[in-house]
Amino acid sequence: MSRAPGSLPMTVPAKASRIWITQLAVGATLGAIAGAVLGGVVFGALGTDSTATSLVRLTPPVELVAIAAGAERTTPDAESYVTQYVAGEVAYLSGVGFTRAVGDSLGRSEPAQIDVLEEIGSSVVVFSASADSDADAVRTVQAAIDVYSDQLEERSEQQLQTILPALDTWQQAANAAGDASRVRQIQTLRESIGLQAGAPAAITVLQQPAVDGASGRQWPLGMVLGALLGGTAVPLRQLARSRKAGRLTSATEIADLVDSMFVPAVDLGQAAAMSRSKKAVTVARTLYGQCPSPGPARTIVLIGASPSSGTSIVSSLLERGAGEVGPVKVIRLADDSTTGFHPVDETGTLIVDAGAIGDSWLIGEAVQQATDLIVVARLGTDTVEQVFAVRSATTASAAPLFAVMAFGRGFSRSSHR
Repeated sequence: MSRAPGSLPMTVPAKASRIWITQLAVGATLGAIAGAVLGGVVFGALGTDSTATSLVRLTPPVELVAIAAGAERTTPDAESYVTQYVAGEVAYLSGVGFTRAVGDSLGRSEPAQIDVLEEIGSSVVVFSASADSDADAVRTVQAAIDVYSDQLEERSEQQLQTILPALDTWQQAANAAGDASRVRQIQTLRESIGLQAGAPAAITVLQQPAVDGASGRQWPLGMVLGALLGGTAVPLRQLARSRKAGRLTSATEIADLVDSMFVPAVDLGQAAAMSRSKKAVTVARTLYGQCPSPGPARTIVLIGASPSSGTSIVSSLLERGAGEVGPVKVIRLADDSTTGFHPVDETGTLIVDAGAIGDSWLIGEAVQQATDLIVVARLGTDTVEQVFAVRSATTASAAPLFAVMAFGRGFSRSSHR
């Protein structure tokens, strides 16, 4: 479809772009608010997230059996030995057997949720636990330390239960042999083992269980995440729906379906609210001045791409423009009182608001009588397919088909009637 000579290029009005951006911004704001509320509720239902930690130094215990056997080094402190000992203990403390023992000490039917991490390069380990409250988190960590201390004492008792019977046997044999020196040696060994066994447990609590300062409620995080998701999802949904519906975003999308474009685009909200303003009068004169038929009598037929295109407002503007140069008459095909397509006199202008395709059975006759055919297409509402339908419905007319772009609010289907 070629353009008519002298036709002006049509671009999306800045205000129309602002309206669309405003709609996206409103959608983003509403989505962010709804997302924040929903995220806060969901994360708030998770309760609190309190984490307690404690620092504990592990020291390899005295090997009582080695003492009884006369070993010179009963508590090896070589770095490799300490590292191996700590790694082995951390593996045990992270196992289900230990966590189940802690859970039993707390009266729970399931293993306690305890994390034990080794400080690389040292014999210090970190006990940590998370719970619904600060008190529960601290209680869990303290229970883990207590259970581990008790277990270390049990290990020492088990060694004594192995060594003491052997010492008794050795002492009885020395007494029977009358070896007083051996008896004194065994007695000294017994005292040394007793002293070593009575030493404190092989752990040192460097930091008592305390709540981590980063612990807190989950709902603020839920609100932030919900706001981000909602504020992003709603505009994307708006864009997707607009693209899927094929709604017009610029005049170039229908440029090949019409013979020319009228300028400027009509702001429906402003034209309806300020119909008697100086700016509205200027727009009316500009639109009417672009009607291509020479006159003197004109029949201007406006067809909307959809019932929401705004033909009634555009026809009112053309009525104002035509009224400044001669008699004018406006009829709307949706009105039952429509009797015929006759202007006021031979020099007057007849403006026919035909509505959308299918709104009236008289639209075919109006197209045949038209000297000027205008399709009204509304940005962000109408589609290319709807404009193509108007193009197809007017092919029998000798009059060229022009387009007026409309945008904004202030119009409803009832305006036709």
